[in-house]
Amino acid sequence: MDTTVEETPNKVVFFDLDNTLFDHQHSLHLAISAIQKEYADLAVWDPNLLAFHYNKALQQVYNEYLDNSFTEEEADFRKVSLFCASVGLPKPTLEEVKEFRRLYKEVYRDSRRATPSAIETLARLRDNGYRIALITNGTTSAQTSKARDIGILHLTDRIITSEEAGCRKPDPRIFQYATQDIHAPSNTYMIGDSIDSDIMGALNAQLSPILYDPRAKYSQQLLSGRQIPVINHMSQVLQGLRIPGPHFDFRCYPCRRSYVIRGLGVDLVTEPRHCWNMSKEWVKQRAKTMGAILSFVSRKRYAAAIWLIQSLIQGIAIATPHIDKAKHQISRLPPGICDEFFEHPPCEILERKHSVRFEYTHLILDRDPESEDTLRQVANSFHRHCDELMRGDPEASIRHLYKAKSAIAEVAGTQNPNPT
Repeated sequence: MDTTVEETPNKVVFFDLDNTLFDHQHSLHLAISAIQKEYADLAVWDPNLLAFHYNKALQQVYNEYLDNSFTEEEADFRKVSLFCASVGLPKPTLEEVKEFRRLYKEVYRDSRRATPSAIETLARLRDNGYRIALITNGTTSAQTSKARDIGILHLTDRIITSEEAGCRKPDPRIFQYATQDIHAPSNTYMIGDSIDSDIMGALNAQLSPILYDPRAKYSQQLLSGRQIPVINHMSQVLQGLRIPGPHFDFRCYPCRRSYVIRGLGVDLVTEPRHCWNMSKEWVKQRAKTMGAILSFVSRKRYAAAIWLIQSLIQGIAIATPHIDKAKHQISRLPPGICDEFFEHPPCEILERKHSVRFEYTHLILDRDPESEDTLRQVANSFHRHCDELMRGDPEASIRHLYKAKSAIAEVAGTQNPNPT
């Protein structure tokens, strides 16, 4: 069932793209590291300092390029020439510039990704009825391609570029153009990383700016006589708009002849990300599997429970590219448990367009004094596992699954090697 909130025209948020939703610094550092490996004269340099010098050249030439001062080929030559001059290298030839830019672009484009929590934030905004528009300096084709590469194009309603508007940030006209184009109210939020381009431009256009600075240790900054909100994590946009985060009132306790578990669940954005990829079906299957495990533990079917926990662990490892899958290989299926696989306790599942929520609101299990303490430990580990999934920490979520597995293995009298 799709319960997406119906969009309303007055719920709009504007975002900058570069260094706000797109993690330019990540791609820049990887590309410059690749360049450094190819040029012996750069070997002694601090990679961070090289990235700083190249980024400075990029910004200088990019603004001139947007003014149509020269062609793309000429822009490339100026970028590399400025960089070489800043690090004490001789002026490059045209062929050297072409090779430099070829290698740089290859690594830069292949490593494009969204900033931390950007995709989750856009998805939550859309699930709560907000429309998303990007206001960005650059060509429409380049910025659209960038949004597609980092996985946010389908989460945006409009990409308004300086090429389309005929002026670039911080000119207030580009913000006014965007406001009129998408029929946004005059006090719409504009989130960006540049004080000059995004914040001052938005202020001059009577928008409500929010400064995004991942290194910020303060929540406000005084600019032009106004206190401007500052965020260091994209998820804080949701807090500012009073969009509540997922919450579960978890409890587990004995009740006469039963053991009751309430509020065990998870609420996850299911949009693909560079750090992991999970579908709605993946989340729903995890819900059913956790319920089956708890049911098995309550009935002292420990072998089945251990095997299913291992399948949960392997599922996260497969969904998370940077986790070593070899450490979490699943063992052979124990004989005699196949027939019980489909005995999943009922749970509530809420599907939205970009996310899914499941919850065991009132799970009633068999109570047995021999398994009660283990059941409590497993339920608590599952609750913490779900919390870590919602925090975006798959490694921590796996550790809690291993704790659940250890608790079961202890009462079952089996060994449980823990690779984490």
